[in-house]
Amino acid sequence: MLLKRGGPFCKFLSCLLSAENIPAPTSSTWPMPLPYPGVFKAKQPTRPSWRHKRINLIVAQLDWLHLGCPASPPPGLGLGARLSASQRRAVAALERLVEDSTTFFKLDPSLMGRSAAKAEDQHKTLAALSRAMGGFEGDIGYFPKVRHELCSEESKPLRRPDFGRVQGKIRLDEACNAKPIQAARIKFPPPPSFCPKGFLDPSTQELFDRPLDFERPPDPAKTIPVVKVRANCAEKVQLYRALAASGRLKPVRVEASRLPFAGGMFSVPKDLERDRLVLDARPGNSLTDPPSYWSATMASASVMLPMILRPSEEFRISSADLKDYFYLFQVSDQRLTKNLLEGTLTTRECEEVFGHPCSDFAEADGTVRVALATLAMGDNAAVEFAQGSHLGVLYRNGIVGAEELLVPNFPPPRGLLSIGVVLDDLVILERVARSLGIATGPRQAAGAGRLDAAHACYASVGLLAHPEKGYRDAEAIAEPARATHAHHCPYVASLGLCTKALLQSLVGSWTSVFLLRRRALSLLQICFEALTSTEDDDVIRLSPGLRDEMWSWVLLGPVCVADLRAQVLEAAFATDASDDMIAAVRADVPAEVATEVFQHSLQKGAWTRLLSGPQAWFREKGLLCESQELPGEEAFTPHPLWRVLAREVELRSACDSLPEWWIPLARGDSAAFQLWLEQREELAPDPTKFHPGALKEKFEAIGRFASSPAPSPAERLRPQPKHGLRQKFSKLAARLGCPDDRLLRNLPGFEVHQGKALEAFPRSWFWPPSGRLDFDKRGALHLEAAIGAKIGSTGTTPRRNGLPLSAALARQSHAKIGEAQPLLSGVSRALGTRAWSSFLLWLSSRVSFCPSEVFSRAPALLAMALRSYGNWLYKTGGTLHELRHTILAAQREYMNLKPLSSIVWELVSRWEYLEPPVHRVPLPEPILKAIVALAWTTGFYDFAGVTLLAFYGLARIGEVLAATRRDLLLPNEDLWEQSGDVYLRLGSSKTSTRGRARVQHIKISDPAAIQLIGGAFRNKELGEKLFAKTPSAYRYRWNRILGVLSVDPSLRLTPGGLRGGGAVWCYRRGEAIADIQWKMRLKHQGTLEFYLQEVGAISALNALGDTAERKIRAAAATFGCLCPANQ
Repeated sequence: MLLKRGGPFCKFLSCLLSAENIPAPTSSTWPMPLPYPGVFKAKQPTRPSWRHKRINLIVAQLDWLHLGCPASPPPGLGLGARLSASQRRAVAALERLVEDSTTFFKLDPSLMGRSAAKAEDQHKTLAALSRAMGGFEGDIGYFPKVRHELCSEESKPLRRPDFGRVQGKIRLDEACNAKPIQAARIKFPPPPSFCPKGFLDPSTQELFDRPLDFERPPDPAKTIPVVKVRANCAEKVQLYRALAASGRLKPVRVEASRLPFAGGMFSVPKDLERDRLVLDARPGNSLTDPPSYWSATMASASVMLPMILRPSEEFRISSADLKDYFYLFQVSDQRLTKNLLEGTLTTRECEEVFGHPCSDFAEADGTVRVALATLAMGDNAAVEFAQGSHLGVLYRNGIVGAEELLVPNFPPPRGLLSIGVVLDDLVILERVARSLGIATGPRQAAGAGRLDAAHACYASVGLLAHPEKGYRDAEAIAEPARATHAHHCPYVASLGLCTKALLQSLVGSWTSVFLLRRRALSLLQICFEALTSTEDDDVIRLSPGLRDEMWSWVLLGPVCVADLRAQVLEAAFATDASDDMIAAVRADVPAEVATEVFQHSLQKGAWTRLLSGPQAWFREKGLLCESQELPGEEAFTPHPLWRVLAREVELRSACDSLPEWWIPLARGDSAAFQLWLEQREELAPDPTKFHPGALKEKFEAIGRFASSPAPSPAERLRPQPKHGLRQKFSKLAARLGCPDDRLLRNLPGFEVHQGKALEAFPRSWFWPPSGRLDFDKRGALHLEAAIGAKIGSTGTTPRRNGLPLSAALARQSHAKIGEAQPLLSGVSRALGTRAWSSFLLWLSSRVSFCPSEVFSRAPALLAMALRSYGNWLYKTGGTLHELRHTILAAQREYMNLKPLSSIVWELVSRWEYLEPPVHRVPLPEPILKAIVALAWTTGFYDFAGVTLLAFYGLARIGEVLAATRRDLLLPNEDLWEQSGDVYLRLGSSKTSTRGRARVQHIKISDPAAIQLIGGAFRNKELGEKLFAKTPSAYRYRWNRILGVLSVDPSLRLTPGGLRGGGAVWCYRRGEAIADIQWKMRLKHQGTLEFYLQEVGAISALNALGDTAERKIRAAAATFGCLCPANQ
């Protein structure tokens, strides 16, 4: 089709494919030879790929535009020319951009949605033009052939672009989306239940409640539009009845002066089965100007253009759609009057619609007027109210923060969440690591948590979320974002005929495509000449130039995409141009600085109109006033960041006089840069226009980051500190001699190391006499002492300079700098690390500052953040176990948190009250004897031995499994012969680092247990473990033995119940509490009190079935008959 039309690009493409064009190597990327020349050869063994043809045509189009639209290509672009490395990279980039896995090759009305009606109108127009051309074109027809001359710029420099010729007029039905109303296709939700009061700022709320007070007097010189309810009598009555039944139609009495401004109604297609009802409010709209404060916050595809997605990141999408949003608004009396409908109802019609004659509202002639009792689609302020109310609901309930909002003409959010609101739609983009693409649970998905909170918020204010629309933590498509193309454009370009209305529709569609690549808007040139020079019903025979222009839309449209994964070039460019010369310089900049500069670049042109011909001539001669150089009255003020780059930063060479924020920003810290931006007067927000900070000014948030639909747990766990946090913080500051919250400024060594990031405060809240804070080591307090200082009072090893305090406490004088003996087990450290990482992930989606520096300076903020995190865990189904480990990890990370941690532990106590902890079920002694007897008779002697040691020694099973034969002292091995008991030394215990003895032991005095333990381990080697297998092997045997005994797993009899079973056994034997506390190695008697009070009366024997009880009694009876000598 391209080669048959004879336009400038067609001739260029024909020459490009001709055999006479001899290939020659090229050195630059553009112009580029066709990358796949084989697809245009006549004889091919296989069918050519349509993808390769598409790439060839795109390259040819870009070559033509790059060369200035010549009639023939230069040498070196013929078929078969080899591509350079840079050209191959460019082709690979084009192939990646144009590939679209979401494209539908066949569209039906259900897929096209609301655009189906528009496509049908375009198809009807195109079909009419095709019939007219086929029936009448020729030398004697209505559409005579016209020869278009291709004139050079030299011959006709002042001629306007040739768009073609007007060849006649066409009579078609007006392409209008307004359709007659079919009442059966319009559905209404329950009665209006949403009151926007409190979710709109005062000025917008007053406009919503009292619209008549803001109307200007009618202008007699202006004609009031004529409107009507586009429905026949039966359909109108049926529609009114449905509106009245849902509380959206009410009878009214109005003054006669209001009658000319009554509105009509019509419908527009919504989908295949439903229509949308719209109020034709043109008469009333003529009395007011539409507000545009909140409507400026509506997000679109263009707001995503400045977003940069790193290779290691991906987006997770959560979205919601409000069902019948406009229909749910409750309105005031004045707005009801403003929504007056054209026409009247008779008494009979009133009875049919309302069920009564409405005599109180009858006019003198007995008729009744009605009005729409909800927010009317078609009101010029409806979008303002809908957008503002939706934002107000979300902000006041903590679903969206001002720093998370995606707003046009503002930089994208810095945090992990980016939230956009478009009338009834909510879109939440969560930035996550690609390795975490598959969420492990809804609690870890911050976007899904906000979505749940949004649904709960909607329900609480009377809004309905559409159950069938929206996503929850869905994986975003990794392909570039693209717009929908106008599919009729190739047919119009091939046909060569078009109406003005059809061309206007196509230009509007392609404009939305090119907005993703604004430079492509330069492809729209000749079409505007056609639109400004013709009338609505004109038929235009397209010139070759306009047809080529339309083909350029089709070919380059697939390339006009927004690739969020494209990284910012690490360079800054500065250009300066005059009428005859241009200059450019470049300087490399850090990646973080380049990204920040890109996000503050010009998002929308300051003007769209060029200087006229005479003004351009005066400008070239230097005779044009500066005030007239820019079109329009508004002056352009460049961004201060670009001024700094152009004036203060030397782009030609490296410069030492960089701004103060430059180096921190290059390292990823944007706090100083953000502060610098806030201090720029030229960036001060215009109070008449929206800016993200306006949310804080106009609303008071009633909730922050709620993420649970259940309000009652939030009420129960709302932070209620018993003591004033400010008072406690002031006391701590006074202990350090600091009058305010900037505690670190008085710390030793802060002046020297103030440029370095601080990770933690020193241990506790005291300072050693000769101590200093080492800013190079993370969270470690280093001590300086004289060379003659000793470790301990009797030691002889000198204390080393810079030895970590933790290493000194652990008596590891040989430790390396920064190393210390761990006070926690590997499992505990792993749990703490995981919990702390989850907390940081939750926090990163809610704050935009660096947590480590802020929390080290103000630990009170960390305490409050931990409490908020605890509330969030409770509401989203988290566990108390996670909160405990998070608090402990925070205390290890920031040692100055401990004095303030009481407000967080108080939350833990309240959680325990609501959800009491479930202790391990103590193992009864009969079941123990049955387990040991069954294990002994099957040859599992070491299993039976460690089980007896844990039960009768009141030890944790993990402590016994880690012991070796060298740690066991049997009666016959005691040279003192003072007792016949068994002793087991515990080298590593849970309480060894909690103020108890570092090496502990247990003692077994039961005679039968002593004999069996001796028989099980007497012959083991000293270095051999008592239980040579893994803990999982022990648990496997435990489960198998309980299975043989027919013990129900729901009883939760685990090896963890051996210690508790031994304690209950001692308690029931009458042993003193102090003796049991000593055996259990507990520091506080209160711990034992809680233990025995809660589990002392618990017995699993009562829950055993008949079969299990019979087997246990039989096996336990053989316990006394077990003979160690017979093993």
